Amino acid sequence: MKLFQCSAFERVGYFEFWAEAAKRLYEFGAEADYDFEASLARWMRRGCFMHSVNQIKLHVVVDLARGLLERAGIRYQQCNLEDYLSGDPGKGESWPVYPEIAAHYGVAGSALFLRPASGRHTSRSTMSLSCFIEESFEAYARLPRTSLFNNRVMQWQTDVDLRAYLCRIAEGS
Repeated sequence: MKLFQCSAFERVGYFEFWAEAAKRLYEFGAEADYDFEASLARWMRRGCFMHSVNQIKLHVVVDLARGLLERAGIRYQQCNLEDYLSGDPGKGESWPVYPEIAAHYGVAGSALFLRPASGRHTSRSTMSLSCFIEESFEAYARLPRTSLFNNRVMQWQTDVDLRAYLCRIAEGS
C-alpha cells in the first residue's frame, strides 16, 4: 500500500502514460478517419470516462455510436440515449482513479473498487484498496507465475535505481 503515492506514481512514469495513450488514440483515429481529438475533449469534460483499463463508460459508447451513425449518414432521433440504456456495464468491476493520479489530472478520485458479483460475493459491492490488493494476490497465487507478465513492470524491475527506490518506499524507510 505504501507504493500508492504520488512520488512513486511519478517515478514509474504514470503521469507520462496519458500523453502516450492519447497520441495512440489520435493515430488510431487518423487511420480510421475518425476525429478522436474532439471526442476525447468531450469525454474529458465529464471527468473519468473509463471503468477499468479496458472498459469505457456508457456516455463514451453513446458518443461513439452517434459519431459512427453520423459518419455513415444514418439519421437517428436525437434523445439522451443514456436515459434509455442500462448504465450497468455488466457484472464487471470498476477501478477508481487513485486520488494522487486524479489530482494530477483534475478528476474525481477514490480508493474504492467496485467488486463484481461472483463466487462468495453474490452482489456487487465496494472494496478498499487494501482489500483489492489482498484479493489480487490471492487470485495471482492460483495462476502459474509464468502467466503473470507485464512489460512495464519488467522494465521497472530491470532499472536498478528505480527498483531500489520502490523497495525503500515499500519497506517504509
